[in-house]
Amino acid sequence: MDRKIILILMLGLLFGTAQGQYQIPLYAPGNTGGVSINNAYSLLSVTGQNAIGLTSDANNKIFLGLLAPVRYVLTDASLTSNGFTKLFQNFPNPYKTQTTIPFEISKKGKVKLTVFDILGQAVAVVVDQELPPGKHLIKFDSEKIKPGLFLYQLEVGDFRATKTMVLTK
Repeated sequence: MDRKIILILMLGLLFGTAQGQYQIPLYAPGNTGGVSINNAYSLLSVTGQNAIGLTSDANNKIFLGLLAPVRYVLTDASLTSNGFTKLFQNFPNPYKTQTTIPFEISKKGKVKLTVFDILGQAVAVVVDQELPPGKHLIKFDSEKIKPGLFLYQLEVGDFRATKTMVLTK
């Protein structure tokens, strides 16, 4: 009887499939996001998204969620000029008190950069003046604003672009 049980167990281990839970190796709690940068775009991701993993092709590698080993720092040198007006993702994001909002304008003109709460109410006008063409890095200090999800919008002539950012405390 004992031999039959052992034989059944051995056959089960040999030919059976074991099912278990996936294990996700976690990184430091402050490193729960990701970034992908190339000459055409930059992509930032944060936790709370519905995807965790890695996707890649011959030219790009995109890390998402808790698996993201962030090794890049977005600087003004990382932003390539293509002669277009463009709003880039703020960094760091999420942030605690201060973040940098990068954008590029193709020609001299009046620039308005506004931060809105999730209900669409303006909480700060960061820039409202004429600026020369080129890349601009604007520091946004939000010590007096409550934590949450915010939108920031760049307006230059007919151009308008909006992105999101997360303020934590």
